[in-house]
Amino acid sequence: LSRVWATQSIRNQSSSRFLLLLFAQNKKKEGAPPHQGAPSPAPRMAPPVVTVFSISNCPHCARAKAHLQGAEVEYVEIDLQGYPECRKGMLQLAGKFSVPQVFVGDAYLGDAEATVGTPADALRSKAAAASPPADTRLQKPAHPPQQPPVPSARKATVVQIAGAQVPFLDAVRKLKAAQGKGGTVRAEAEWVGVVK
Repeated sequence: LSRVWATQSIRNQSSSRFLLLLFAQNKKKEGAPPHQGAPSPAPRMAPPVVTVFSISNCPHCARAKAHLQGAEVEYVEIDLQGYPECRKGMLQLAGKFSVPQVFVGDAYLGDAEATVGTPADALRSKAAAASPPADTRLQKPAHPPQQPPVPSARKATVVQIAGAQVPFLDAVRKLKAAQGKGGTVRAEAEWVGVVK
């Protein structure tokens, strides 16, 4: 019986200590001044100075962005499929239609090859020395990106072979079958046929 009482007494003491600790922590959260050793709020990060013009599903763009991420360089991505009006500005600044085109501040860095060819420490130092781009063509538009158009169902293309209208895929199949039997497929401006 004394063991049971002692165990319950220890549990009650532990519970009351726990409650006191919990109460003290809540008091601190409610407005008590923080300890001197308490961490200060994180400083606000400067906006990224690197701008990447890209399109989705572009392997070269993915390679350049992966290199920037590996170098721990933050960047702003302007997806030209979502912001097609930015392509003109990119062309004016870089002189190239291809993507990606990468800028550090207002300075042109280059395409994917130039970006991946720049060592990570050089990228970091260029980004640290640059200021955010002043040229508005290097700033991401404030409006949301355009959604790509939903493709519509294709109309079946019909071709005429020997006066009969035939679906295009059927015509190709017939021509390939005829070619496999020793004929040669010959195509001219408005005529496709098999010559034996």
